[in-house]
Amino acid sequence: MLGTNPMDRAKTLTQLPGKKYGKNVVECLRTVCKQEGVMRGLYRGLPVAMVRESSKNMFRIGLFGPILKVGGDSLFRWSSLIF
Repeated sequence: MLGTNPMDRAKTLTQLPGKKYGKNVVECLRTVCKQEGVMRGLYRGLPVAMVRESSKNMFRIGLFGPILKVGGDSLFRWSSLIF
């Protein structure tokens, strides 16, 4: 999360209309660092991203055991066919 947030932010900013932040991710990272500062600019929006990812993982990890109990061994064999 800490390593990918700057790249996600740069990707999102380059997709905005007007190309205010540059044409590509490298230009965008330079512009953001100049205008907003390195830490503040690159990690803006990190708390929201962390809440989103933690809630997603909490449900995925927390529900794995109960779903496996309900589905039993047949659910495990079915999922191994997909992966």
